[in-house]
Amino acid sequence: YTLSLHELAQAVRAHPQAPPLGVLPAGGGNAVARELRIDSPERAVRALLDGRAHPFDVVECRGGSEFLWSLNVVAWGLAAQLTVRGERMRWLGGARYTAAALLEIGAPRLNAQAFELDGEPDTGVHLLGAVANTRYAGDGMCIAPAASAQDGAFELVRVRRVGRLALLRLLSQVYSGAHAHSPAVSIERRAELRLALGAGPPLLIDGELCALDALELRVLPAALRLYGAL
Repeated sequence: YTLSLHELAQAVRAHPQAPPLGVLPAGGGNAVARELRIDSPERAVRALLDGRAHPFDVVECRGGSEFLWSLNVVAWGLAAQLTVRGERMRWLGGARYTAAALLEIGAPRLNAQAFELDGEPDTGVHLLGAVANTRYAGDGMCIAPAASAQDGAFELVRVRRVGRLALLRLLSQVYSGAHAHSPAVSIERRAELRLALGAGPPLLIDGELCALDALELRVLPAALRLYGAL
């Protein structure tokens, strides 16, 4: 059994003096590895041998007495829906995220999940939301082009309810980050946020489905050190 970076981060969060973590690009999306410019096992080993450990922010996701660390992306709405669908297509590898997005966009109904941000309701205005600690999500989607895991902040990304053709256009742009210039997309830099979800798919934290539906998110600057080729 191989631990994902998300699982390993949960194991070491109680140990502030934990050594730096190495990253292998062996997952489904390898978003954190992309952030660290680790695109092959050889490059991962070279970063270890060279001792290139870098401070890395995490987003603490706290719901009551429970909490998790997110290194990558916390997402809800359509983003979580397509991930649930994509889990049934793991045989496609990383491409399952794009395939799932196409299937969700083509579904008979596009349901917007109600949610609240800092107590302000969003009742169907946005199809999806994400808190991005890094630039990438899924199979190389540059969801938050200006995000950095070394700046003490995250990017709050939201996509307004638009038609299917507009969503397909955004999907074609998200790999380059060009979607960020669309009037249907809002991106806001934050350091903390309160989120409450209505009925719909579960929350997604670093690609893992999570039962929490009301939580506080805040950045913990340089909470980890990760080996990378930055």
